[in-house]
Amino acid sequence: MKHFLLMCSLLFACIAQAQNDAAIEAYNQGITQYNNKDFANALLSFNKALEADSSFAKAWFNRAVCKTDLKDYAGAISDFTQNIKLDTNADRALFSRGQAKYLSSDKEGALDDFRAAAEKNAQDADARYYAGGICYELSKYQEAIKEFTFAINSKSDFAEAYHDRAGAKRQTEDYDGAIADYREATRLRPKMVIAYSNLGAVLRQKGDVQGALVEFNYACQAGPTESASFVKRGRLKYDMGDLDGSMQDFNKAITNNPKDAFAFNNRGCLKNKQKDYIGAVADFDQAIKLDSKYGYAYMNRGIAKENLNDATGACRDWREATRNGVAVANQFVDAECN
Repeated sequence: MKHFLLMCSLLFACIAQAQNDAAIEAYNQGITQYNNKDFANALLSFNKALEADSSFAKAWFNRAVCKTDLKDYAGAISDFTQNIKLDTNADRALFSRGQAKYLSSDKEGALDDFRAAAEKNAQDADARYYAGGICYELSKYQEAIKEFTFAINSKSDFAEAYHDRAGAKRQTEDYDGAIADYREATRLRPKMVIAYSNLGAVLRQKGDVQGALVEFNYACQAGPTESASFVKRGRLKYDMGDLDGSMQDFNKAITNNPKDAFAFNNRGCLKNKQKDYIGAVADFDQAIKLDSKYGYAYMNRGIAKENLNDATGACRDWREATRNGVAVANQFVDAECN
């Protein structure tokens, strides 16, 4: 499951109370500069606004937004905090500070802020959604399910929340619940490729091969220029014995995304099965070029090299696979390399 943080925006474009014209003038200039994506000069303008009026809450907020865009997360957090002190109802500042904390790798702090934002605004589905996403990343799956449910209760057509709740249910082995949520996500968003793809994966996990194939077909139809769904369908066809169909899907995935190491590795495995060991090595080479830590690509390349009578190269690859976390490669090392 992948979560996308919303970008902060200049929520306060209209002037609130400021004590002098200099603060207002600098603030307005900052708004214009920010909207023109001139973040560095916008920051200077918000600085001037706050020098003229340090109680100007909206200037604190917008300077924090500017600092977030400039990746000064510590500065943004400090400014959002000042805004919150000046405006006790600042649920958006809590939400935005949560984003800055998340981007600075403070997931627990971000979770606290998203939850606090939701407490101030019970209808804030986004805050609950991002709280759920962080719970998921922290492996707190039951808490994630609760947060996503809050989000859905606030926004009944929240397809992304259904999708991500399904992911959390998968982690708790509630596969039927996950299937129901993935189906609801696709009903709400008929072009939601990842929901069809993940639904197919759960159905395959449950042994419903034909049902999985149907969903992977939908995913490929909904996202004909993406790669992941074609790889998943190609792997399923491989297991079903449809090697020609599998090859077509892996080729399509690579055409769609020539930087997909996973697709190259899978096509290499298919070529190994077809005894095209030279072609397999070429695919594994490309997978490793794209991801030098791809342990399974090293292991699989070792198998291809063994079949090409390159025992030295095979052992070198199997040892590299073990160094990159593929424990099963030790079996090849023990059997063939000692």
